[in-house]
Amino acid sequence: TNLAGRIRNHLARKKVRFFKRVMFWLYRSELSRVGFDRLYREDGSEAAYSADRILALGDQRFEFPRSWPESLRFIGAKLYHPPSPNRVEPEFLPDKRHVLVTLGTHLHWHKDSVARIVREIAERRPELVFHFSDGDMAASAMERLDNFQRLPYIDYGRFLHRYDLVVHHGGAGIMYQCLQLDKPSIVYPIDYDQFDHAARIEYSGRGIWIRKLAELEPALNSMTSGQQRPKSST
Repeated sequence: TNLAGRIRNHLARKKVRFFKRVMFWLYRSELSRVGFDRLYREDGSEAAYSADRILALGDQRFEFPRSWPESLRFIGAKLYHPPSPNRVEPEFLPDKRHVLVTLGTHLHWHKDSVARIVREIAERRPELVFHFSDGDMAASAMERLDNFQRLPYIDYGRFLHRYDLVVHHGGAGIMYQCLQLDKPSIVYPIDYDQFDHAARIEYSGRGIWIRKLAELEPALNSMTSGQQRPKSST
């Protein structure tokens, strides 16, 4: 949005292209044997991607404004609900607003600290009910304390529509589930493409991107007080 940002992005693109050119040169013999004699075509597109058809598992309305290769077609997100043997179900209380907190099926090393902070917030927000999912279908242990429930696994296909707000890590699965149901989100990315997803969610007005856990409660207060209401995905 400003000169500093444009310079940063320009340098980042140069860095990525330099890395790709170095790797292509290092493995030029191997790549040549499988039909790649150059990294970029004359039009600047990468030879590794099809010039005939590229199928993108996403929604163009959710992308940053930019140009796309002629061969690219967006075919939408492919949502999947794995069958769960876990029969521990979340408890929904009447006349309460419910918040789902999920970090997906990995990131086990970080879940205890996030759950502890959510439990502390729940003590200060008795008008809300917090459900924390461990994302572990094999687990059976659970915790229920007044308006805080920590459950082994919550089936998005069965229960996501019942939540008023979702706090998640920006994984592709939960992100597109929330977009499909028009659920407002607070996104706390941890690794890989989650930061990119968080930036897109905030840019499109469908949620708030927090950089650290200390920002969770202020973001939650903003979302539940009506100060921040993400735009409809439709």
